[in-house]
Amino acid sequence: MKTRSLVVCLLTILIANSRMIAQTHFEVESQNLISREKNGNFNISPAMDAYMTHAFNDSRWGTFAWFLVCKDWAEAYAGFTLAPTTWCQIGFGLGLEQVNNLWRVGGSTWLGYGRYSLLVLLEEGAGVFWHRAVINRKLNDVIGIGYMSEEFVGIGPRIEINIPKTPVKIWTSLLHKDRKNHCYLAFKFSF
Repeated sequence: MKTRSLVVCLLTILIANSRMIAQTHFEVESQNLISREKNGNFNISPAMDAYMTHAFNDSRWGTFAWFLVCKDWAEAYAGFTLAPTTWCQIGFGLGLEQVNNLWRVGGSTWLGYGRYSLLVLLEEGAGVFWHRAVINRKLNDVIGIGYMSEEFVGIGPRIEINIPKTPVKIWTSLLHKDRKNHCYLAFKFSF
């Protein structure tokens, strides 16, 4: 109940301040990791995450909050961002994971130049290190191609499609690790 009250209070503050809304970005994403089991059957592991970032007026500093929920596990953390240049943003956050209520620490780096971008996410928690790195090149306003690497899943090609005149992006990545193939299929909504 306290969590719901806090969320409602924060959303009210955000909605009441139009200057703040203009500098606030929300994303909700549905990710599905598809893997083939040894018996030949396919396993689909769905997950849902949400991300919010806010840049302070006339400042290179900002804040972010992020959470991920899947069948047997969940995590959330929040922190600060710094954009030392227009083509670089660095973030650092602290949070919790559902398993044993252990702390998590996470960091991110985004670099962008023209149609090229690199996003690196790093996490540590419960004694387990995790990373995701995405390199992307926009071919045009609709299609982007690149590579993705994720801890425990693998590395491989990635393609994203921005649906014109909508806040929807679809991406997929075919990853390979230890003689096992995985496929991500995700839908992202930005507003």
